Amino acid sequence: MKKVRFRKIVSRIKRNAKRLIHKIQGKQYVHLLHIGKTGGTAVKYALKNHLITDKYVIKLHRHKVRLRDLPKNDLVFFFLRDPVSRFISGFYSRQRQGLPKYFFPWSPEENAAFDYFDTPNKLAIALSSEHKQEKARAEKAMRSIFHVKDSYWKWFDNEQYYHSRLCDIFFIGFQENLSEDFDL
Repeated sequence: MKKVRFRKIVSRIKRNAKRLIHKIQGKQYVHLLHIGKTGGTAVKYALKNHLITDKYVIKLHRHKVRLRDLPKNDLVFFFLRDPVSRFISGFYSRQRQGLPKYFFPWSPEENAAFDYFDTPNKLAIALSSEHKQEKARAEKAMRSIFHVKDSYWKWFDNEQYYHSRLCDIFFIGFQENLSEDFDL
């Protein structure tokens, strides 16, 4: 227990020392807010050998990092995607359990959702079904399927918080402009 705590303290000291050195050098921190199914993996791959420049230190983050987790006055960039294509991509990615690049097994709820809805179109149509059971099943599936259940607000918290951080937004890209060579 003490070793783990000591390592965390040492790690935090190293991180703060690097940050101080970068600040003395006049470098600005820029964070990639990795919103699911918007091209973040492709962007990370493209930037991996260019994380420190004369002006910037680029920090790449995982999906779980939110705008609120990033220091105020640091710059932030992220990518968005057409909600329909993001929904379709998220559905098929989870249906494949992340394969071929990753493997994340389904949750029991995802398993039930994919047993009933084998295409994103069937799920989307069921959301407006006049049959209460069908609509309820589709709504449950939407709350269960990773990448499908998440709205953009998951990363921004709410409109008021997002607006309070507008001065930190460095760049907003759009996934549709990225290469089609990536299965995002």
